Amino acid sequence: MTSFFGSSKKADPKKPETSAIIATGGEIDSMVGALCQHANDTEQRVRRTIMDALLDIGRKQPNLVLSSCLEFLRKDVKAEQRHRITLLKVIEQILAATRGNVDESLGQPLVEQALSEMTREKEVLPDWQGGASSVLVSLGMRWPNLVLEQLMSKFSPGTVPHYFVMKTLGDFAVANPLAVVPQLKDCLARMLPVLGGIKADNLKWVFASTLGKFCDAIMTYVVDSSQSGLPTESLLTKDSFSGEIYPAYELLFNNWLGSREPKVRAATVQTIGSMCAILTPSQFEVQLPKILAGMLALYKKDKDHLPVTMGMCVVLEVAVKDESRVLYPHLNNLLTALHTMACMPIEMDQADSVKNNNELMRCFGIMSKVFNEDVLTFLLARLDIRISKNTKDRLGTLEILRHLVTRLGAKMGDCRGLLVSGIQPSERTETVVKVRKSLAQLIITMASHDYLSLEGGTASIEFIAAQCAVSDADIQAARAKEPPADKKKPGGEPTEADELEELRGMCDNILNLVSTTVPCMENVLWPYLLELLIPPKFTPALSIICKCIAHLASTKRQNEDPLFFIDFAKQVNVPKPWEIVARLFVMLTVPQRRGRLGLHILHALHAIGPVLSADLPAMWDSAIPRLAHYLQTNADTPAWDGAAWEELIIRLLAETIKIINSEEWTLQLGDALFAHLKGYEGDSELRKTCFKHIGLVLQKLTKKDYIHRQLEAMFEACVHNNDNERLGVAVGYGYAAASHLDTVLEKLNSAVVRHSGGKKPSSSGGGDGGGLFGLFSAGPSTKQPEGSGLDTALLAFGYVTAYASPSLITTRIDVHIVNNLKPQLTNVKSTQRKEILIKSLELIGKSMHPTHLGAPYVLKQRDDLINSLLQFVLPEEKEALKPVPSVTLLGLQTLATFVSLQPIMPEKLLDTVVEKVCTFIKVQAVPPESAPKVDNEKDAKDKKGKSKAGQEEKDLELSKAVNGILQGLHGVLGAVLSMDSRVPTLHRLFNHLRKYTSSADPLHRERAVDAVLFLLKKFVEFKTTEAIPEGQKKEKAYAEVGSDLAFIIPRCTDPIVQVRQRSIEAIGTMLYIDHVLRSSSDEDEGYNLQPPQQLRPLNAIRDRVASSTLNDQYAVMQDLAGILCQMITPEELPGFLHALFPALTDSQLAAASGSCIILNGMIKGRGGELGSRVSELVSALLAEMNKITQEQTLNATLHAIRHLGHHHTLPVIDQLLQAPVPHPPVVIKSFQVLARDPELVGPLIEHLTYILNYTLLMEDKGGKKNEPLPIPVSVTCALGEVLQTQEMAGYLANNYATIVGTLLLRFGTSVSNPTTLKQITDTWKAFMDCGKDEKLKELMDRNDIWKRITAPDYHVTIAEMTGVIGAEHPDTVADLYKFFYPFLKGNYPGHRTVAAAVLAELVSHTTDTLLLQNLINALLLSLSDPTQKLQALRGLANIVSAGKEFVDMYATTVLDALVTNIDSQDENLAMASMDGLSRVFELVDEGRVAPTLINLCHRIRPAFEKPHDTLRCSAFRLFGTLSRFGQHPAARDAFYEQINLHLPSLVLHTADTHAETAMECRKALRRFGPLMRSEPLDTFVAGLDSRGFNYDDFAMEFGKVLIRCNSDRINYYVMTTIEYFESPWQNLRGAAATFVGSLLGQLPIPLRRTLNTGMITKALIKMLNEKDADVRRRAAMAIGLLFDY
Repeated sequence: MTSFFGSSKKADPKKPETSAIIATGGEIDSMVGALCQHANDTEQRVRRTIMDALLDIGRKQPNLVLSSCLEFLRKDVKAEQRHRITLLKVIEQILAATRGNVDESLGQPLVEQALSEMTREKEVLPDWQGGASSVLVSLGMRWPNLVLEQLMSKFSPGTVPHYFVMKTLGDFAVANPLAVVPQLKDCLARMLPVLGGIKADNLKWVFASTLGKFCDAIMTYVVDSSQSGLPTESLLTKDSFSGEIYPAYELLFNNWLGSREPKVRAATVQTIGSMCAILTPSQFEVQLPKILAGMLALYKKDKDHLPVTMGMCVVLEVAVKDESRVLYPHLNNLLTALHTMACMPIEMDQADSVKNNNELMRCFGIMSKVFNEDVLTFLLARLDIRISKNTKDRLGTLEILRHLVTRLGAKMGDCRGLLVSGIQPSERTETVVKVRKSLAQLIITMASHDYLSLEGGTASIEFIAAQCAVSDADIQAARAKEPPADKKKPGGEPTEADELEELRGMCDNILNLVSTTVPCMENVLWPYLLELLIPPKFTPALSIICKCIAHLASTKRQNEDPLFFIDFAKQVNVPKPWEIVARLFVMLTVPQRRGRLGLHILHALHAIGPVLSADLPAMWDSAIPRLAHYLQTNADTPAWDGAAWEELIIRLLAETIKIINSEEWTLQLGDALFAHLKGYEGDSELRKTCFKHIGLVLQKLTKKDYIHRQLEAMFEACVHNNDNERLGVAVGYGYAAASHLDTVLEKLNSAVVRHSGGKKPSSSGGGDGGGLFGLFSAGPSTKQPEGSGLDTALLAFGYVTAYASPSLITTRIDVHIVNNLKPQLTNVKSTQRKEILIKSLELIGKSMHPTHLGAPYVLKQRDDLINSLLQFVLPEEKEALKPVPSVTLLGLQTLATFVSLQPIMPEKLLDTVVEKVCTFIKVQAVPPESAPKVDNEKDAKDKKGKSKAGQEEKDLELSKAVNGILQGLHGVLGAVLSMDSRVPTLHRLFNHLRKYTSSADPLHRERAVDAVLFLLKKFVEFKTTEAIPEGQKKEKAYAEVGSDLAFIIPRCTDPIVQVRQRSIEAIGTMLYIDHVLRSSSDEDEGYNLQPPQQLRPLNAIRDRVASSTLNDQYAVMQDLAGILCQMITPEELPGFLHALFPALTDSQLAAASGSCIILNGMIKGRGGELGSRVSELVSALLAEMNKITQEQTLNATLHAIRHLGHHHTLPVIDQLLQAPVPHPPVVIKSFQVLARDPELVGPLIEHLTYILNYTLLMEDKGGKKNEPLPIPVSVTCALGEVLQTQEMAGYLANNYATIVGTLLLRFGTSVSNPTTLKQITDTWKAFMDCGKDEKLKELMDRNDIWKRITAPDYHVTIAEMTGVIGAEHPDTVADLYKFFYPFLKGNYPGHRTVAAAVLAELVSHTTDTLLLQNLINALLLSLSDPTQKLQALRGLANIVSAGKEFVDMYATTVLDALVTNIDSQDENLAMASMDGLSRVFELVDEGRVAPTLINLCHRIRPAFEKPHDTLRCSAFRLFGTLSRFGQHPAARDAFYEQINLHLPSLVLHTADTHAETAMECRKALRRFGPLMRSEPLDTFVAGLDSRGFNYDDFAMEFGKVLIRCNSDRINYYVMTTIEYFESPWQNLRGAAATFVGSLLGQLPIPLRRTLNTGMITKALIKMLNEKDADVRRRAAMAIGLLFDY
């Protein structure tokens, strides 16, 4: 099988030649040979290390490594390719680093071998032969003639050379052109004859590529040689080679450019481009048509266009050189082809695609240098959508134009105007968003190069502004056409909506940039941008337009630019000042629209004020900055008030009109506003504002005919079924009425007659019917289509009343306004009409209030109107559940307005009003399910389908309006109270609310309590602000305070937190009112408003009651009871209690419990006044206990359990223990109540601990052994429950040892049973919480303590727990010993194990001589018990915690016990003994250990190599501890020898896989430092871990120090370390190789004589055959250090 590179047939290998290794005579020779042999390791990282080792050695011994690699390659002809490739890379890199130091004799063999490697196989093998080729190129930098000679020897005349011979020639020429180019003629002479005979594609590619490199080398040579200083006559020129290159060009162009192989075509076309630079001008001109045609044809044929484009660039550069026009005949075809390629989409993730596009742009730039106008004409034609219907073509064209504008700069010359005018058709007609974006990018590029100052440049500005005017509606419409989100492809193309949004934002930035950062655009934009203010199509872009105008105008104004002022008569296209004011003031009322519209309009107005009128700056320069500051401060806050802002703009407009003071100017302003109305179609918000401004203008005018005409025009122009427009006209009429009331009323009267079907208004002031909203039944029903002009007229009556002069409106209200409304109030079905009528009435009601009129006024029909409103807003009570939100909200506001008018309502009407409006407490957003009756299933489905969508919309609207409806309810109740702020009225209102406060519905309760608190606050407000009428006495008491308190008290423990807090506040307010009324004297002016001291805690109580914990709420109720005890008078108490009893059956059990607490508190505090009521009350509560199902109420009865416990303590406890586990809540609370009592807690705990410690805990039952008994199980739970109480903390502190001992023993008897273990675990957690043992908690939460407590070695965990207990509670150690000692001989194994573990740990926590004696004796006795021996050994070692004195005191006993077990077969005992000895040796007297030191070393040594990680760690730890005795005279010399004896082991185990073992070895080295009799060694090991530990670095540095300080022992260290080459642990074998390498590699030559280097190097070489890759890697690394052996 053949490949692109050639056939797979192998050539005959040459016979290996005689060895040519340049040996050093040392051991390194064999090691380098071994590295060469193993350079083909199976592991990549090992191969990399071997290669690095060869390179390291090669930098020091280049001749040895090069010759060794050469010898291996020559002799081992059968070596794998990968092996040969590795060695070739080594050779190449060594040559690159040490080429100048290589022995001259190696030049010829290396060149020959590299050439042999490259040409041995006829088949092309890129990695192998490419490596050899790189070696040849590198050798050519040292021996260029030799390399060239050898390469040419493989290129016989008339024969086709090897593929890589040609490739190497090309690479060599590029790398060393000065050496190769002078000899290229010979090479070309051999190439040309064989070019025609080459058939293989791979050879065609390499010949073409090489020819291209030759041409590049020739051009480099020409440039470099001209700067070399050589004689000119001896230098070659490019013309020297044109004779050889031209024939080659002809053959490549005619034969190879049309090859079927794409790679050949790509190489050929790129080479042809390079050849064009060598051809003579005449040759090039003749060949140019063929070259261009051939290259353009390749664009269609090849997928990879980059080589073609790169070749084309070279051709074009040659073609336009010296401004030659040789390219002109071919320009059109060339532009067409290249344009097509440039318009193809770029694959941004493909580097070649991006580079090809850049080269294509470069082609257009090259052509434009000579054919600028032709290129532009061609490109502009391609922007025409009729010619380039494909979007990508237009996009590509724009990219080319942008490139030309950027790159050519001033070279564009006169063609700049052509470009400006040429893009105008696209600006007008282009519809594709992507193309518009690209066009905008071209325009900003043109702007920055001063194109737009030319004629027609403003059209481009208009195009940018039009893109800025893309509205949100346009984007939403585009988004609506998108597929659903789940059908979109992830990571797909951006949608049209996204692109529109991006286009708009980009054009905003463009317009801003050209106006602020491009100086040449200033006079282009000013005053042209003013022309863009008026056209409606630019409305969405006004923000950015005004921003730019503001910047330009302010700059010109500050610089006093004469072009700042505008002659509007001459600048006919610029809008007139009144047009600008009319437009911007309307837009100013929507300041929060896109782009901070309002702020930019204000800045623009401020800047252009002097341009509009000389009179304006005086006022605008002050007012507008204040408005801008207000807008910046408030616009983005929740408190933003749009109506207030609109009022500010109205006032600014009024002041502007006043300052200009011109009737004609004001008329023109009004005409401009009317003219702009049409432009606001579809934007009702702006039309509303425009109508208002027209009304304001009419207010300022005096021409009656104009006013009549404009009022009529306003009415006719209004879209009456639009709420905003209707409101705008109504308010506009109101503004006009301020100056022209009768004229406006005349227009409204005629409008009512016209739009009500000719019906005339009644002349009577009242009516026989029921009044408004359907009560005028005498007249016929009038039905108008919704949205008619009648609605606008009816609403206008309200605003006319509001804005008209108070002195005039009272004379017109009945005849001209109310009488016109009456006929429209009957049988109104439309919700909109209802809203309009109610709104109008509300405005009328507010206008008739004395605060508006400035004088008292009685609206005679007030009561009739109130009744009408009640029927209109709430016809039936059931409709309160689902009212019409808008009608209800307006109706309640209007009702409150009418209630506030004088005189006070009659009592009957008051009750009716309050009863009706209180039903809104029941309003709900989603009405209850009430399916209508239907005849059959089909009817049901039809009805459901039609009503579902509408019902959901209504429910949503109602849910949003609920708060407003409730506020309206408060408003009506407040209005009633404001008219009669006396206690009877307040109590009357409470009676209406009482039933809602006890409702089962939480919403009803919350709303009712809100209403109660609202009324109480209003009452206090009225009492503190009202003046007592002359002759009227103050109220003396709150007579019904007891009754009112009782109905609100249950809400203090309501489930809803807001209800609780507001109820507390309401109670405080009631008590405050009672105190104020009782403490005020008639002689004093006003009331005594000072609150009593007793009420001060209520603020804190209100905050506390927010707690969700029932106990906290009950505590609040107890405090509240205390306050009530002090505030309720004796005469009020019976009534209060009587009213409170019904609260025990409140719908909420929590409320009933809270009421019970208040009763208990009152009885406890005031029992002397109640007599037998206390006994009666307690009996009733106990009787109810079985019925209580909620904890709140149950807690109030638990006191009975406590009393019972006082009399029958143990029986009560035993009875509670009979309860099943887990205990029911009532049992838990009963235990906790007993525990909280100081008199009961002692007997309770003593009884529970006795059961667990001394009674039978388990029994064999039903074939099961050690089954736990129920009573001990219950006791375990009970202990945890009582420990949860805060009161137990004190008792626990005084009886700590008993409780903690009991719980630890319980662990010992529970580990085998998951159920009992779970119970003791929970109890232990409660114990820690109760005792606040934070350290103990930290211990339990880490290291998997909860899991380890269930393991067979749970005693270790018990010891850890005891350790924390002993440290945190040292005063309990003696008590703990007394408690646990008897259990060493306990009946249960768990008791014995726990007791031994605890006593062993307690040794660490006392220094009391007697106690220590007792503990040591106890532990010595425990050594005989196998279950306690391990704990006993650990406990004996703990003697070190008592200090040196005690260690020496018990040294003999402790050391004998520990040393005896140091080599025990039980590894756990051995570890415990070693660890114990390590601790004891830190303190024990040196004289006791020194005599046995060597013996200990020998007994420890075997454990160094134990497979058990922890045992090995303990051994090294103990060995390190022995350093303390190394200075003793009896052991100094011997121990020094032991250190050196074990030093290799210590060093190697610092790389131990067990991290703790490695750490202990490093620690031992640090401790041995002072004993090693060398300051450098001591210093080095002292800082071992301070800089982080890396074994390789450590081995190198430590080896260096050892060599300097212990050079006489290096042989021992090395030979001992070599023994680890056979270690079963691969990490130690690798560590040993590294250590040996570090020692030998740094050992000075004189010290090497004592070493058996031959054996060592053989051992290292042998390790290269290890199975483990890391060992092989480290062996190679070590060998790399031995370059001079």
